[in-house]
Amino acid sequence: DMSLVKNYLPDMDISGDANFSGRLSGHLDNPVLRIDLMAKDGSILNQPFDSLLVNAVGNLDGMRVDRCQFINDGEITHEATGLLGFKGKQFIDMVVQTKQARVENLMQVVMPEFKITGNVDNSIHLTGNLQDIKATGNVHFYEGSLYGILITQVDGTYEYNDGDIVLKDFVITSPFIKATLSGSLDKNKEMNFSDIVNSEKIFEFVDTLRNKDSNRVYEFNTGQDI
Repeated sequence: DMSLVKNYLPDMDISGDANFSGRLSGHLDNPVLRIDLMAKDGSILNQPFDSLLVNAVGNLDGMRVDRCQFINDGEITHEATGLLGFKGKQFIDMVVQTKQARVENLMQVVMPEFKITGNVDNSIHLTGNLQDIKATGNVHFYEGSLYGILITQVDGTYEYNDGDIVLKDFVITSPFIKATLSGSLDKNKEMNFSDIVNSEKIFEFVDTLRNKDSNRVYEFNTGQDI
């Protein structure tokens, strides 16, 4: 029962049934542990899985993740590989690939108050350390809504640093607008879009988001629903 992890990490959102095997080698003061884990019917940090496969090796200094796959309906929705440090600055250097995942599940981890629905493909590179994670990535969001506004798709690249999110060349397509924008959303949730092209209606779009508290959100699961 993976929920037993909460006995040691009470804030960890985790569930599912798992089987794993491990092999210890090396010196007793700092042994090397290789882990192979298989789990089913659970979730980690609001990311559901039918199956979870993990292959990793590490010691008291850190861990190398060779494979971490979330599988749903026979398809890999999340896949992560990379390095984690446990001592000193606790460095991180990981790449996470996401395909056909629900964006609302992802946002529950980082910005649960952000009212968005839809599907997302995403590639992100995490660096820095566990206390100050930096990220760069690109995203393809489709068939959804943002604060009640229908969105056909959004494509762009982004950076995250010290609580600030920078958007670069985001192409937004909806029944109402098609526009390209660049800008930022800072840690205080203030938006600053400095480079806007293709459609003056983007100003109405941004103004609607600024007044998001008055918006009603509609959930859409497929393009047919939209």
